[in-house]
Amino acid sequence: QNDTNIFYKFVLLGQSGVGKTCFINRYTQDNFEDSTTTSLTAAYFLCHVKTTDGTNIGIKLWDTAGQERFSALTPMYYRDADGIIIVFDVTEQQSIEKALQYLVKVQEIPYNANIIFIGNKCDLYQQSILSRFEAKLTQTGLPLTKCSAKTGEGIKEAMENLVNQVYLRKKGQNQFSTQKIKMEHESEQKG
Repeated sequence: QNDTNIFYKFVLLGQSGVGKTCFINRYTQDNFEDSTTTSLTAAYFLCHVKTTDGTNIGIKLWDTAGQERFSALTPMYYRDADGIIIVFDVTEQQSIEKALQYLVKVQEIPYNANIIFIGNKCDLYQQSILSRFEAKLTQTGLPLTKCSAKTGEGIKEAMENLVNQVYLRKKGQNQFSTQKIKMEHESEQKG
């Protein structure tokens, strides 16, 4: 990690309670705490990944407060992001609708970021209503990954795909390659 000279900024957006902090904790520390504490400020977590071609990349993962009263501050975090992760709860209709609203808000300002949707809490598949909204989400043309911060399902793959997309875009390649990012990460929390 000492020779890391490429840093990407990834911002997690989503309604309060969808599991943004749990997603980050699972990815950076392989840890899950079933906590209902709401993030009241933005904080970032730093992790390091190494691509298959040996490039070291530092990822700054920004966890934003999802409460409405903080919505005016949110654009300040994603304005210069390299990757935007819009997280929603697959069991909550309002959460899915809000995810689509976040996409509209992001598109209102100039941005140059790869964007993905994360449907969190897929471990609660019996309560999932995602099938009713999947067509709407797919129409955006953005990748959609079903994840579970609780079990870890889909999280590593979603992050590998996003890192890969950003890495290839920044290298000037337009098409998604089958080149995989080998994730060797160490984490630390800042905030």
